[in-house]
Amino acid sequence: MLLNNIVIGVNSKLAGEQLMYTAMLPYLDAVIDDINTAMNSCFPAFSDFTEEAYPVSEPPVEGAHVYPNYDFFIDKYIRSVVLVGAAYKFYVVDEEGAMSAPILQKEYAQALFLMQRDYTMQIPSEFSVGGQGFFADGDTCEAEYYCDDIAETECSTTEIVIEVCEGPHIESQLIPVAGPPGEQGPRGEKGDPGRDGRDIEPFIFAQQVPSATWQVTHNLNRYPSVTVVDSGDSVVMGEITYLSLDVVRIQFSAAFSGRAFFN
Repeated sequence: MLLNNIVIGVNSKLAGEQLMYTAMLPYLDAVIDDINTAMNSCFPAFSDFTEEAYPVSEPPVEGAHVYPNYDFFIDKYIRSVVLVGAAYKFYVVDEEGAMSAPILQKEYAQALFLMQRDYTMQIPSEFSVGGQGFFADGDTCEAEYYCDDIAETECSTTEIVIEVCEGPHIESQLIPVAGPPGEQGPRGEKGDPGRDGRDIEPFIFAQQVPSATWQVTHNLNRYPSVTVVDSGDSVVMGEITYLSLDVVRIQFSAAFSGRAFFN
């Protein structure tokens, strides 16, 4: 698939975001890392897929990979795995992606599993690492899958068992998947009762010199409520900042003297 089409495809899943290819590279590379880990393959990262590394040859070589057409595996999995995975990984780090990330995560996990299940035996030999993919003469091995889909009820909620071919033998692999939320745990013990507010003596601070900023050390070892009055006992509102459990700063629009009550 052409890189321009990949960029358009990822952006179509980002609900208004329009990333440039260079900004998208870390997320695309992360998906290729996931694919290579899951399939024991060595498909090139997008950041390694450059015009210098994959130039047009003269005369053209049949089957050669040429920039900007990323065709190391079939477009079906670029659409279902790479586009979805890159969008998911963007939303994981985006502050506004909390709602979209879990949805894309589930779609990505299922698509990656299906790619591993259906494409492992078709990996071109140049990208095969552990003996999977196209077999050499004399290798006889059949893959058997116990779960056709992640959503099947007979599959474990914490892992999927598949049998994949590793050269001439079959090897079981466990693929972890997210399970459903567990039941709510038992209610915890009731905490110790707090102090009766009627038994707590307030701390009273007197600001003798008119000021627009009062900084008070009350030593109550908590974040108390604060009420401020002026010299005529009228309540005055100010901006309260708790600098610590024992120190409060109060800022007003004008300087005045009065008292502050800390409860």
